[in-house]
Amino acid sequence: MINLTNIFQSYILKIGPIYRERCKFLDYFLIHNTIVHNMRIFTLLFLLCFISLTTSCGRLAERFGGVPAHKCCGKRNPRIPKGEEEYVQEATRIMITYAEKIRKPMRFHLEHSYVYHDEIARKIDGFRMEFISQDIVEVREAREALVDLVEGFLEDVNSDPILAKNLPRPITPSDLEIYINYESYWTLYGDPLYVGWTLLQDGTAFYYAGDIKNRRIDYWHSRVEPYYKSYQTVAFSREAKNTEAFNNRQEGANKRESKVIGLQEMLYRDDIDANDLEHPYQHH
Repeated sequence: MINLTNIFQSYILKIGPIYRERCKFLDYFLIHNTIVHNMRIFTLLFLLCFISLTTSCGRLAERFGGVPAHKCCGKRNPRIPKGEEEYVQEATRIMITYAEKIRKPMRFHLEHSYVYHDEIARKIDGFRMEFISQDIVEVREAREALVDLVEGFLEDVNSDPILAKNLPRPITPSDLEIYINYESYWTLYGDPLYVGWTLLQDGTAFYYAGDIKNRRIDYWHSRVEPYYKSYQTVAFSREAKNTEAFNNRQEGANKRESKVIGLQEMLYRDDIDANDLEHPYQHH
């Protein structure tokens, strides 16, 4: 009976000296790389655990020096830095209050607002407001709406006593960014030559027709003018209307007065004629 164990041992003894050095190097290489690989895996797991602990919401994150719970958890109200708490909140309140005040009379709905401010100097640099409207307007009406919106907001901001110390100077139209999107169905698909977009930026007013929302065309109808020109145009137009209305009222008052005078004269003449008439029975 053949002993396979002895044959295998004899074979190993013959080839052993040849591959002995290679086997030693291979064993060392495999063992060394396994240790390095395990160390890398352990290090990676440790880093993942540490990051998950220090970036998750809760007191454990604060203990490990990570992100506090009030900054990373969206379900809690964020804390406002003490340096921003008073004047930034007041500026935000003014914008929201003013937007609510003009929402019904002007039919503008505030979509987004932003306060530009310097955190170090604690000064307000400007405001940005974005409105949407379903109105169908021409350039004249869009200009009047922009002027009324800007002038009313400037009056509220510059007269606020809390913001007085945080304004380096009175806010002007150059400090405002106003976006008004007229998104009515008729402006989009019916007659795109009505105003579709109004923009005030750096003291310049832009009035774009509704075709600005059509990306297939290369040219958009628009009118660009300094804001003070828009203000002057609206002011002069309203002054002319008021003068015309005053003249019409004055003319109407003069007509009524002339009618009253004429009626009084007619009654006076009737009285004189009646007194001059001889009574038929005065001689009897």
